[in-house]
Amino acid sequence: MFCLKLAAGEGQTDICRWLVKDLNQNVNHKDPAVGGNALKEAAFKGNTALCGFLNQLGADINIRANNGFTPIMAACQAGHLGTARRLYELGADVNLESKSGMFCLMLAAQKGHISICEWLIKDLKQNVNY
Repeated sequence: MFCLKLAAGEGQTDICRWLVKDLNQNVNHKDPAVGGNALKEAAFKGNTALCGFLNQLGADINIRANNGFTPIMAACQAGHLGTARRLYELGADVNLESKSGMFCLMLAAQKGHISICEWLIKDLKQNVNY
């Protein structure tokens, strides 16, 4: 089951397709240790196309890791604006909170990703007073 997460982290769309469609691996399988999953891996690496593809295969757009992080949180923290925008278009909730009380805006700001902060504040009207 970890093969899907690894393939997603490496951007291997064809392998992800094969694992899910031909071998019937659960696209929402989570690593029991940390709760990581294929969509979060793809989002953290900024693989926008693979995020969309995994969503088409049935990946839960707001799936949470054990720490409460969602794929869009991973994209915001890693500085991948295009990926974050695509996840949002697919239904990702930018208002979800991690177990440590972090939101997408906070994660982006903490890492100095100004373009993501501007998108969240200006375009999505995110509240800066968490």
